[in-house]
Amino acid sequence: NLAEKISGKKIIVKNNGLAPDQKEPRAWVADIKKTSELLNWHPRNSLESGLRKTFEWFKTHRKLYE
Repeated sequence: NLAEKISGKKIIVKNNGLAPDQKEPRAWVADIKKTSELLNWHPRNSLESGLRKTFEWFKTHRKLYE
């Protein structure tokens, strides 16, 4: 939803008909609490601001992918 908000476009995710690998969990959840506590590290960007910067970079450098 956030990627759609930033890009202004509807995004359709396709898995190309591949069956999910049953060895992997159905969902992954990231939690940086331990990293923050042990290393005193904190991200400089929120998920939204990082996605915005990434989207803008790709728009600016589109020719690299043509």
